[in-house]
Amino acid sequence: MTGPKIPQAVLFAALIAVCSGATAAFAELGGGAETIDVDRAHFSAKMSSSIAPDHMTYTLLPNYGGTVHEFANANGMVFAISWHSPGRPDLRQLLGTHFGAFNSDLAARTGRRMSRQVITRRSDIVVQTAGHPGAFFGIAYLPSLLPQGTSINDLP
Repeated sequence: MTGPKIPQAVLFAALIAVCSGATAAFAELGGGAETIDVDRAHFSAKMSSSIAPDHMTYTLLPNYGGTVHEFANANGMVFAISWHSPGRPDLRQLLGTHFGAFNSDLAARTGRRMSRQVITRRSDIVVQTAGHPGAFFGIAYLPSLLPQGTSINDLP
């Protein structure tokens, strides 16, 4: 016995919907603000938000302690992330596709005396992180998505 024949167009539309949903499952710097909830779940964090004149700030309180702030511009794109935590945060999760640039800059430091501060400064991404066991902090941002009039120095 065969089931009802499903039109090919319906199957194609279902495939598109499934694939579109799968890409939204990855939160990242440069992603849409809706992906911040993925970070909340990943870090088992409590979340709150606040409105500034030119952006939204989402504050995550991970279950391991510390704070992660994610900043979304008026277009809903995450333009910056900052963190203060007792341990190193999962930067692969927070930076998403931009983690590779950070990681390659970190790997290039091999052979030289490693300091407690790491800075990646490229035209498309800036990452500054430092700390020691019990106190890690940093910020990552995409200069191209930074709202006009917003200074990185003013972000928590």
